[in-house]
Amino acid sequence: MKNVLFNFALILFSASIYSQPLISIQNEYDAIFEIKKKKYGEREYLYQTINEIDSSSIFADLVNNNKGHINYLRQHFTKNVDYEKLTKMSEQHSLKEEYIKALKNDTAFFKVMNTLVLTVRETSISKDTINLDEMLNIAVKYFSIKGITNGGFYEGKICAGINGIKQTETIRKPHVEAFCFTTILDHLQDPQYNMYDAFVSGIKQLYKLNLGVDEKDRILRAQGAMYIIMNQNEELRNLLRNEYEKKKNYLPFALKM
Repeated sequence: MKNVLFNFALILFSASIYSQPLISIQNEYDAIFEIKKKKYGEREYLYQTINEIDSSSIFADLVNNNKGHINYLRQHFTKNVDYEKLTKMSEQHSLKEEYIKALKNDTAFFKVMNTLVLTVRETSISKDTINLDEMLNIAVKYFSIKGITNGGFYEGKICAGINGIKQTETIRKPHVEAFCFTTILDHLQDPQYNMYDAFVSGIKQLYKLNLGVDEKDRILRAQGAMYIIMNQNEELRNLLRNEYEKKKNYLPFALKM
């Protein structure tokens, strides 16, 4: 009988340890996520950021070393937030309260935050493993050919709202996406790994080829060619490897070198 009671108590204790991180971080959403209403000219918009949380929090290292990562997850993997409703709210306290409530009730966001917290904080849980080619397949999608100017020049964007992830990936990898996005964005003008210069160099290579008479066909072919150019870019490869080594303790996946 004692053994049965001991085993039952052990199961309850283990379950409590497993579930506690997720419960706790949801309770800290109010400290982590910020939203404010701002104006640009006559237009009102919602400004969302990730706060740096107090060092006394058990999630301080995880959040403060992953602010860009978490912000990407918030931007692309929340489905329950009614921004039209929030925009109509005038009182700041009510706005923040409704926003946090929506995040806590968002099952899609719950899932990605759950993965982040449990795989980073619980060492007994194995991380998904990817190789560099798989990571590059995601990273190159943040180098976009947006259009063609009246003068016949390509218009490009890096890490903008327009990217090819949704159009090319049947299975999404939220945390790999977040890592690639923030890594590229943080090194646009980096002295060692200048992703802006690498992108401009890639666009210049596109002009060596006649990629289409029809504008839509030309843009589509140029985009595909740009993916290949960036996939073969050694600076991007080295950047992803080096940044992974720096951040691997705070990432919920493992990169196979």
